[in-house]
Amino acid sequence: MNNKNQKLNRERRLRRKASKLHLMINKGWQHWMFGSSYPVFRDYYGEKRTGYMIISMQTGLAVAGYDEILSHNMDLDDVEEYLKAQYERRELKW
Repeated sequence: MNNKNQKLNRERRLRRKASKLHLMINKGWQHWMFGSSYPVFRDYYGEKRTGYMIISMQTGLAVAGYDEILSHNMDLDDVEEYLKAQYERRELKW
């Protein structure tokens, strides 16, 4: 299995885990959170950066992956760590 397929499978698995907690994983470009147009963040080479946010399905609000500087500022490792902590907090089996 190539790296892209492994990443997609991991993404799917994490999305299923999140839905059991009534959370949704949102994937998108990182955006600067100031200014009127919320411009897309670009790295040193001018490339757009993809990231993730976790959104509550109950409120529609971001609960992780968002701060006063950037949106979608988590990678898959961060998402997994956050979800594991939520499972542990609720005493659910990972």
